[in-house]
Amino acid sequence: MTTDDLLLLLVSLGHAVRVTDECRPHMWHRLLHISLAGLRADQAEPTGSPEQ
Repeated sequence: MTTDDLLLLLVSLGHAVRVTDECRPHMWHRLLHISLAGLRADQAEPTGSPEQ
């Protein structure tokens, strides 16, 4: 996990809020929960960097 990964996560959440705000204002909660579940150390496997 790098700072670039966290930045990408924050940008994607912000985009989800803007896109779904009018029609489904709480849809971003689902993306947040999915993202946080994927970041859990007990369930995550190491991933290589994009350069590898």
